[in-house]
Amino acid sequence: MMRNHHDWENLEESRHISLALYQAINATGMHLSRAAKELGVTEWLLYKWTDCDSANNNFPLYLLRRFTKRISDELIKVVAKRCGYLLVPEPRVNGKVEDEALDLICKELRENTEALERFKDAISNKKVTPKEMRALEREIDDAIATLLLLREYARAFSVAPINPNLEVVE
Repeated sequence: MMRNHHDWENLEESRHISLALYQAINATGMHLSRAAKELGVTEWLLYKWTDCDSANNNFPLYLLRRFTKRISDELIKVVAKRCGYLLVPEPRVNGKVEDEALDLICKELRENTEALERFKDAISNKKVTPKEMRALEREIDDAIATLLLLREYARAFSVAPINPNLEVVE
């Protein structure tokens, strides 16, 4: 039996992605016409994809990479989260000399400690607002990315065999 592509589950997913698409564009301050130009589509088509009330507003997957590179990585993070994954940027040690890289990692770790303080403040009244939750999620994602960067940095100087699937750019 074929499933109707307008069933409730698909419609809810589609609406969620449409809203995430709209919010990701809006958060950049970019006008819809400029975002459409960056994606190589018409403004009308992009408007249709961001319309949560439309029954056929599926943002095409092939544009996700272009959207991420040219506009924002928020949409791909939402898609990953909807699939049960946490998406963090790939850690890279970008041609930094050892002291600079270590200073950068130490700075990031200090900022992560500050994020813990903000988390403590946010939960002090036993209620976390949606705005606080979004800020905390960003801080936690940044903390995870920093720890992954630290791991990659350690691997760059490791004498043990390194996983060939992981690349550290020098």
